[in-house]
Amino acid sequence: LALNGSHLPGLNAQGAQVTGSVVLGGITATSTVDLNGATIGGQLDCEDARFEAKTGYGLNAQGLTAVALIWRDLPAPEHGSI
Repeated sequence: LALNGSHLPGLNAQGAQVTGSVVLGGITATSTVDLNGATIGGQLDCEDARFEAKTGYGLNAQGLTAVALIWRDLPAPEHGSI
């Protein structure tokens, strides 16, 4: 699943089952990206992603299972939390 460079109002992928990788590199999300309980058979790539939720969490990855996580070049959140 490649969403790199996308502008999203948020993403609800709770419990998603992805056999390959999920690429969120360079996205801008203005509400929560929810990967709670998701299983990713490849890597989760969040390089240069912007999680800009004004309330709550920018990224919810509680219970996420992935082979690898790429987490670099993310700015500090102005609102909410990661």
